[in-house]
Amino acid sequence: MKGTSGLALLLVATAAALTLAGCAAAQPAPDAPAVDDLRIEGNKAVSGKLIRARIVTSGTSWLPFTEKHYFDEAVLETDLKRIVRLYRAQGFYKARVVERTVVPAGPKRVDIAILVEEGPPTRGADLAVHGLEALDPPARARLLQDLPLSVGATFMED
Repeated sequence: MKGTSGLALLLVATAAALTLAGCAAAQPAPDAPAVDDLRIEGNKAVSGKLIRARIVTSGTSWLPFTEKHYFDEAVLETDLKRIVRLYRAQGFYKARVVERTVVPAGPKRVDIAILVEEGPPTRGADLAVHGLEALDPPARARLLQDLPLSVGATFMED
């Protein structure tokens, strides 16, 4: 038993070290401009708040003494893919980022605008459930009633 608890402690310590290493933020390039403003446009079905929560790029707050957020081209490119993936999870499989602009906003500052084209949501056209024949009718009805999918509803990933 002693060997098992020692191994468990080693595994917990290793997991903690890996977690902390994964949380380390990359330092911005020394000449990287600060992001003054980040605008998400064209989004109706997915809120700007949700999109901002899922991407790394963000604008710097106007409040004094807050951390500046710096522009990183590689991070922005990855964020554009994250936005498309978020839309797909919400049932918008034809969504795409149609434009992204980065414009100077002053010395060592930029504004970023991302234009999204959502496209139509993917809706369930037909639904067939097989394999419930062995259940009694009330149990089958309860199971079918609680399905997370329905005809006409937007198909969303959970």
